[in-house]
Amino acid sequence: MCGPSGTSVYDCTAGFGTHIGSVKYLLTAGHCGSVGDTFTDGGGTVIGQASNKHAEHDLLLIPTDAQSRIWDGIPGVSDFTKPVVGWGWTFPGQSLCYSGAMRGANCGYTVADGEYTKLCGEDSCWTDLIAAKRRSQNVTTAKQVPWSGGDSGAPVFSLTNDSAWVQAAGTLTGVFTTSDWLGNRSEWIVFQDFGTATRDWPGLDTINYLDPI
Repeated sequence: MCGPSGTSVYDCTAGFGTHIGSVKYLLTAGHCGSVGDTFTDGGGTVIGQASNKHAEHDLLLIPTDAQSRIWDGIPGVSDFTKPVVGWGWTFPGQSLCYSGAMRGANCGYTVADGEYTKLCGEDSCWTDLIAAKRRSQNVTTAKQVPWSGGDSGAPVFSLTNDSAWVQAAGTLTGVFTTSDWLGNRSEWIVFQDFGTATRDWPGLDTINYLDPI
């Protein structure tokens, strides 16, 4: 998904299909654009114009004909869709995945036990975010800033029904890596939980595969 006027300046990933009443939206990261910006897909087809933004929580809604599925797999290689069956509040110790347009599906992140996270970029700060970590010896040593790479806005989710379905957990703000004094590397995702989005916009819900609108 591309940002204003189809440019690649704000390349991001489409998140969950949502709705408030009968009006459907695509949920993505707030730093991907501003209210009034026109978003397109990779082929240049217009998705819609952003209508609602909560800058502090890094959330953005785009009115469009959203659906009850998300993309998964490796983009352009083995990508496919999975059905979304509602959402749930995140909790410490929960195992989560995300699926981005650049890096594809990534799982094995454990929600950290602690306070909410604040993350700042060049000209913005986002609050009430949640952090989840996985330890790996194969992650890059370079810090990945949250507004680059194309995975911002990606759906963060838990798996259910033998991994055939997903339950919405949040919207990706950024991915970065850390190393401890022993050189053990960990990869972190920082995201806004879906429950916060429902508080910011009362009535917001996922488009449920089992009960689509």
